[in-house]
Amino acid sequence: MNKMADLISVIVPVFMVEQYLDYCIQSIVDQTYSNLEIILIDDGSLDQCPQICDKWSEKDSRIIVIHKENGGVSRARNTGIEKANGKYIVFIDSDDFIEPLYIEYLYRALCDTEADISECRYTRSPVLSEKSFSQTTMSQPVLQTAEEALRIWTCLEKQELNLVVWNKMYRLELVREVGFAEGYDGGEDALFTCLTFGKCRKIAHIDNELYHWRNTPNSASKQFPDNLLQSVELLFLALDYLEQEYPSVATGCKIHMCNIMNGFFYSLQYETALDCKQEAKEKMLSFRRRILFTAKEWKQSTLKEKAIIICSNALVVGYYIRFRHFWDIIG
Repeated sequence: MNKMADLISVIVPVFMVEQYLDYCIQSIVDQTYSNLEIILIDDGSLDQCPQICDKWSEKDSRIIVIHKENGGVSRARNTGIEKANGKYIVFIDSDDFIEPLYIEYLYRALCDTEADISECRYTRSPVLSEKSFSQTTMSQPVLQTAEEALRIWTCLEKQELNLVVWNKMYRLELVREVGFAEGYDGGEDALFTCLTFGKCRKIAHIDNELYHWRNTPNSASKQFPDNLLQSVELLFLALDYLEQEYPSVATGCKIHMCNIMNGFFYSLQYETALDCKQEAKEKMLSFRRRILFTAKEWKQSTLKEKAIIICSNALVVGYYIRFRHFWDIIG
């Protein structure tokens, strides 16, 4: 493969990650695929991140730094998309790091299959870990149609790989058509993935673990319950899209949302310090009432899916909360 073929844009939103930023950028600079445009978006970070970004831009001419007021990860990514000049684009979180072959393998998967999106596997790395495990052989790409990928996206056991955006490479035109929903603190990745999958011709999956995700203390996944409530709001937007464009997989999305709500109520029961507990419960119950299952959807659901649907029913949830409260008192 010609290492100086298509230009690839790497978008890195940066906010309050000075402990991890150097290693993240180093892992991008060290990629075996060298024709890169590395766009670091300093999202109003108050630590040493702005200075770290500027130092890297002085060392590597491929690095472009954008300093802006804090507006959230979606706005930062959208800013990067606007500035990008590559044929393809990848997103990397600034507290994570990637294998040296990450971009090369994703690019090869796109070129070999003429897909619009390629994706790899990722690992959960300990917060302080900086060790990578380079792989020298790329797995054979497995192709999926948009509908097949969306069906996995809604699957209760297997959706995690498809929900994130940072283990994928996209055609830039596709990304610009969709963009990230701004003003939210959770769920943007899931909605973006749903819409890009729905608008592409095919997706190429490779089984190599090339991305290392650190679930750091400041991660959005740690913010509870606001980010989960916002995630559900964005999932309703995804459901609206699926019901219009891919009705065959819309039921799976509804069941996935019921499962999220069940987990929310279970977790919320033990978050006793939250002042907004009752408000969060009421909001989630109002979300649940917006999901109506047709007789056909109910008939076609599996026994496990029926159990999930029943458990997310507002009446059942209400009784469950009362039971847990009573049990805690007598316990």
